[in-house]
Amino acid sequence: MTLTQSRITAWIACFCVALATLIWLPKLLGAEPAPQPRRINRPHAVLLNIQALPEEVIHQEVSTPSELEALIPFDGERAKEVEAPEAAPLPSLEADEDLEEDAPAPRLNLKLTPVELLPLEEALPGQPTPVRPQSSLKIVPQLEALPSEGVTVPQAAPVVGPAVKYWIVSSRCCPQKQHKCGVDCRFVCHAITEDCQNVPVEYEQMLASQIPGAPTCVLVHGSFTRLQDVWPDADCTYNWLRNACPQTPINFIYYTWPSEGPFAILPHNYLTTPVPNLDFGILGHRAELNGFYVADLIGALPPTTTVSLIGHSLGARAVASALHLLGGGSVRGRTRWNPTDAGHRIRVVLAAAAIEHDWLNPGERFGCALARAECLLNLRNECDLALSIYPLRRPFSSRALARTGFTRKDHRELGERLVQVSEVDVTPLIGKAHGWPSYCGQPSIASVIAPYVFFESAGDPSLGQP
Repeated sequence: MTLTQSRITAWIACFCVALATLIWLPKLLGAEPAPQPRRINRPHAVLLNIQALPEEVIHQEVSTPSELEALIPFDGERAKEVEAPEAAPLPSLEADEDLEEDAPAPRLNLKLTPVELLPLEEALPGQPTPVRPQSSLKIVPQLEALPSEGVTVPQAAPVVGPAVKYWIVSSRCCPQKQHKCGVDCRFVCHAITEDCQNVPVEYEQMLASQIPGAPTCVLVHGSFTRLQDVWPDADCTYNWLRNACPQTPINFIYYTWPSEGPFAILPHNYLTTPVPNLDFGILGHRAELNGFYVADLIGALPPTTTVSLIGHSLGARAVASALHLLGGGSVRGRTRWNPTDAGHRIRVVLAAAAIEHDWLNPGERFGCALARAECLLNLRNECDLALSIYPLRRPFSSRALARTGFTRKDHRELGERLVQVSEVDVTPLIGKAHGWPSYCGQPSIASVIAPYVFFESAGDPSLGQP
């Protein structure tokens, strides 16, 4: 009897250890080490066309430009001295009475060196290495700060280039761990033109090239999406939306983030991972972190722009996280480091949403999300095979919103915000599938979500209610 009890005790102990490992190991893997203080010796500079210095010279202190010139032998041409024109004096805030009248004209030291831009992300599949062309997307700097009298501003010749169909904005180069000082991202952007060219553009160029008055649709893809899958998915989605409302212009942005499974044998296939709960836990943390980046992207758009958000799978969690942050909430104990909100009108569509069905209720994980959305449409699929194991990712987990929809308890918890949510059952169209191509291949689904994407141009969003 004693031996049997000891065996039972051992089995219970092993079970508890295994359960604790499954629960806490994703959090331990996603923990970020404490930042180490960095010792600053002297200011850094970028010098072009110089020879390597011997070791004994590197340790010498340099305090003046003359000392720097004496230490570093330049191989290239010296900086050219150009006299500033007398008709365009340098602007000053106050006139100094002590200046002499016969003072010589100021001289400007200009060194015209072509700067080679940093390499962008790897090119999308089927395309050559991206080269920055001189196209119509180039922004000419304004000269408003210069004095207008006596200054002749040359008129730039109009540059004719192909029109842009949509943009691909990537956060794959950005930090995917939360820092105590906040998170910030310098997006890598590409413009896809009408002739199917992939043109790398700056983030500011992408924002300035938006069609004025047209709604901006931002789609956030789900988990296990490779970089080479971005182009076909983006092109499929753009054509899918355009066919639903061809008479209305739209600014379409495909947002991509590092969503490959870290433990999967095939990073793009969730069926090949031996530890799905670990993959899902890490990717879920990344999706919530990318909510900060999506919120920054929305905040950078012009205030008069209407914004529609489409989130698929874990991309729905990134969308919910972004709305929650814009509504004044916090994600994993952190709020936005730049809590500015231009008050955009926002409508939301969630497809195969990999979030718990009660997370949008007030006081829950993303309880402030509906405070920043006019309306939300949930595409419910009761046969989604991938989300059938969603409650097994951790103990006492609720079912996914895409499988069950908003329950009666959720209706009571939502209260007055219940009028903002709608649901459409897409089970007969999608079946057991979960991937985004199954959705963007259905024209009827595009017609249902058109009022949420195109706003008044496509009619009343209440048409999407079941």
